Amino acid sequence: MKYEISQQAYVDFLNLLTRTQQNTRTSAALGSGVTSVTNRYVMVTLDAGSNGYTTPERRSGIRCDAVIHATNPITFYCDLNMNDIPNETDDGQNIACVYLSWADAMAYLDWAGLRPMTELEFEKACRGPQTPVANEYAWGTASITLNTGLTNGGTASEVSSVSNANCTYGNGILGPCRGGMFAKAATTRAQSGATYYGILDMSGNLWERPITIGNPQGRAFDGQHGNGLLDVTGNANVSNWPGTDGLGSGFRAGYWASASVIIRMSDRSDGAHGTDRRRERFGGRGIRTAP
Repeated sequence: MKYEISQQAYVDFLNLLTRTQQNTRTSAALGSGVTSVTNRYVMVTLDAGSNGYTTPERRSGIRCDAVIHATNPITFYCDLNMNDIPNETDDGQNIACVYLSWADAMAYLDWAGLRPMTELEFEKACRGPQTPVANEYAWGTASITLNTGLTNGGTASEVSSVSNANCTYGNGILGPCRGGMFAKAATTRAQSGATYYGILDMSGNLWERPITIGNPQGRAFDGQHGNGLLDVTGNANVSNWPGTDGLGSGFRAGYWASASVIIRMSDRSDGAHGTDRRRERFGGRGIRTAP
């Protein structure tokens, strides 16, 4: 995927699931029998025991109505500006989707006929066939410029207010940004924050979550694609993918609050740190093997 999973893409996914599956793939309590939703920003969770929030924390704008049917599937939408009007032009549809657990991301990839990447594929996607550069970022140099502000925030034209910024990291923005926003018609690879193959935001914004080579669960992965079908609870069910506990996955290249040393493409400090949690730093991205 050229971009990380966007909030609109995850909304489209949620809106095609059963009520039981929707409840599994969100943080708020939305199971059968629930008709009133206080924590309408349904992906947000700051710890394992919370059920979401009434505001779009860390720019997470996915929500549902306050009153819902007791058993029918729920309609989700984006409302980053918090005015109760769905899917306006500034409601964050193109912002990278945050608060995705490992199981959330894998369910999306299975449904979409994709698969997770491996750590080795992550580095190949960044570097291509080029010789490694010491301390390089995904765009192939050791130079980086911090994004500290936004113009047209939440819209399809959201861009950094720092003219030469090429990465969201270091708490410059307190949440993820629009996927690929540094790339413009006349920008170079480094100015766009792009990999050798033109993939965007592989350093910073949200963690990349590849299959690790650092433990047996990751090394059991055999590259099967999703088939478009989830189990009845809403989980991916592809053989030899890491399970819902995330063991066999890891993290590479940092997120919007990471220090610059963490988002270097060779940093493996969390390379085998699998987890099942939804956090303000986790998103998703899939790949597909060429035929």
